[in-house]
Amino acid sequence: MDMSMRIIVLIAFMLVCTAGTGLAQSAKRNARDAASPSSVDRGGQQDEYKIFGGSEYKKSRRSKAKLTFTDQKIKEYEDRQEANAKRYREQAKEMEKPKYSDPAYFGHNKKPKKRAPGKKKFCKQCGIKH
Repeated sequence: MDMSMRIIVLIAFMLVCTAGTGLAQSAKRNARDAASPSSVDRGGQQDEYKIFGGSEYKKSRRSKAKLTFTDQKIKEYEDRQEANAKRYREQAKEMEKPKYSDPAYFGHNKKPKKRAPGKKKFCKQCGIKH
């Protein structure tokens, strides 16, 4: 009897400890959630949106002679995007040339001549007789 009573007390003690730690953790979580906004409740993040992309950003950027650190980084980013867009347009224009778009060129700068079957020459550039 004495042994079974000790087991019951031990199990009861473990249940109380388990329930207590669960309640303690939920109380900390509720306090932490009240202190910081969640992803659904944007809280103070509206100010960041105004800094990085709102309509007020465009007006403030033109009116100031000196740029803040954030404005300077945004301007550098926009400049890089414009430079990349220009480079992509130039590459697309280059790829429209027949050297790249016509399969008859197959790696040559000039289209290879069509010779008679007995007069074909070995091409060092592509390794084909034509």
